[in-house]
Amino acid sequence: MLPPIRSYTDSEKIAIFHQNRFDSYLLLSSGGVNRRDFHVPVYSNTNVAVSGDNSGIYGSGATETSGGYTVRQLSSVDTKAEVFDFNSGSLVCKCEAHTDVGYTPSGITFATDNSIVSSACSELVAEMCRNNLFWGTKSLE
Repeated sequence: MLPPIRSYTDSEKIAIFHQNRFDSYLLLSSGGVNRRDFHVPVYSNTNVAVSGDNSGIYGSGATETSGGYTVRQLSSVDTKAEVFDFNSGSLVCKCEAHTDVGYTPSGITFATDNSIVSSACSELVAEMCRNNLFWGTKSLE
């Protein structure tokens, strides 16, 4: 893995790979992000305060209205992992994952594009290791 402390030219990457006798390389990428429109309906919150004494009952209230707008939300992310033969450039193995995003009953999600892609890529590489696609490596479990 090349540390992201600077940018590498293609020729620099190839020289590093040859120097370390790599026979393949792995590309992890996002295949696309899908979004959905979620309409937040209009709703009102009303607060009422009532008090009283011997001379009468007193009260006050206030209503706050919100909603009535549409939010664009993440709905799914496609991720892929591809292993290429370093010398020939041939595709050796390809894994793809489609991740649907879960929502709370009120339509809220706490997932982000990056968190889903990161999780999916980790799972794809772990599955490749479990299936012994990389010799000289141990399972990530």
